[in-house]
Amino acid sequence: MCKTPSTCYAYKDQENYEYFIDHSINVAQCIKERWETYALANKLSKIIGVRDTLIVDLLTFTGAFHDIGKLEVN
Repeated sequence: MCKTPSTCYAYKDQENYEYFIDHSINVAQCIKERWETYALANKLSKIIGVRDTLIVDLLTFTGAFHDIGKLEVN
């Protein structure tokens, strides 16, 4: 697990463009690497009463698709 400062980012400008699928994969990977994800999952699993791995999976899934409303259909 990564304990370094976050290198997660997203961008869209004239010079740099990140496709939705690439951004989704990058966000999911970033969430899986952050120690905060596991700390939050640990706390939530105790409060809710589910496995912490389920919480990590749900956080990863929601992070991956957090920008789905921004998709442009051409």
